[in-house]
Amino acid sequence: MDLKAICIFEIDSPKKEVKRMEPSLYGGDFDRYVKNLVDISRKGSGRLFTFEKETGVHSPIPKITAGEDFVSLCKIAARKLAACEENIPDSLLVQAVFQADKSYQYVICQAEQQVFFTNGDQVPVKGLPAKNGPFKACVVHFHEDAGIEKVVAFDTGASMAGYWWKNFLELKEVYTDQQNTITAFAALDSVFSRIKQSSPKDYAGLRSNTIWYFRANTYFKFEDYLRDLLGDYLPFNKRLDVDALVKIIKRLPGEKKFDEHFAILREEVKPDFT
Repeated sequence: MDLKAICIFEIDSPKKEVKRMEPSLYGGDFDRYVKNLVDISRKGSGRLFTFEKETGVHSPIPKITAGEDFVSLCKIAARKLAACEENIPDSLLVQAVFQADKSYQYVICQAEQQVFFTNGDQVPVKGLPAKNGPFKACVVHFHEDAGIEKVVAFDTGASMAGYWWKNFLELKEVYTDQQNTITAFAALDSVFSRIKQSSPKDYAGLRSNTIWYFRANTYFKFEDYLRDLLGDYLPFNKRLDVDALVKIIKRLPGEKKFDEHFAILREEVKPDFT
């Protein structure tokens, strides 16, 4: 897909104000920062949603294909974020549109500003970290004829902030936390059962660590779970193909229908130890 348009607003939360960053201020390191932010957002895993209302952030989407002024459309989302009642951090709101024929991606990222002290200056200044710091994102996949096809949102924090997906984006989950917890654990448990006979020690270790992960954590991030469990795993059985096992597990969210990010309901994790 090709980048068709990008627009950036500064969000002053205490004052409930927004200010567009003029394109003339872009360039060099800032361009690379924003491009990396958008790329991560488009490739990142997260949680599936649908729009609960056709107002607010949803309202500009049909107008993008109609060729209306993108800056004006982006200002709708910027003002809505600034108006959130929650104490949100000062940030940049980056919005971009990608297109391939009649297929589009509308990307919305909120990059949090941080406080810095410059050398020899005791006055704090706000800015973005040299590398991507905390941010939130939403990617809306839509088609000129078919409308919205998929909405994915995520948060690099420990869990997804409620103001981001519920109040600002006005989304509702496709799968509940209960559905996600039960389905994800059952799917992983089923995969490990395949190696029970051929690699009993690996089965016992991987299954036990998975049970521990679900019982000890309150939030599930698929990429973190997979990295912690199998990132540098050395199998007891040298014939166990760890790479093949990872590939099978990576297909589970799509095949078994669960989100890659969700709040774990630990009381729903009920493994069979027989």
